[in-house]
Amino acid sequence: MKHLLTSTHPTYPTLYPEINAVLHSLLSSAQVVLGVYFTGMYLCGSLAIGDFDPQRSDVDFLAVNAGELPDKMFQALKTMRAHKGQRFEMGDEIGRRLHT
Repeated sequence: MKHLLTSTHPTYPTLYPEINAVLHSLLSSAQVVLGVYFTGMYLCGSLAIGDFDPQRSDVDFLAVNAGELPDKMFQALKTMRAHKGQRFEMGDEIGRRLHT
């Protein structure tokens, strides 16, 4: 797995600026929603091991939290996912892959 730091450089954490933009947006949103519960966000799968194919690969990541989340946090995460899904499904293939 590859840890997603807060760098916003277009070639970090992947070689694909469009994917990086989506990942950084998700990272920022997860940090806001999870607050002190946020531990980290990690790339896994083909992007992490260098086998990514933009024409057929999906984007796999894992968000890690510290401890058990309060019930109200789940609704905030669902709202974040719905918002991000609507934003990225409007013609953005990478966003569709992240949403599913």
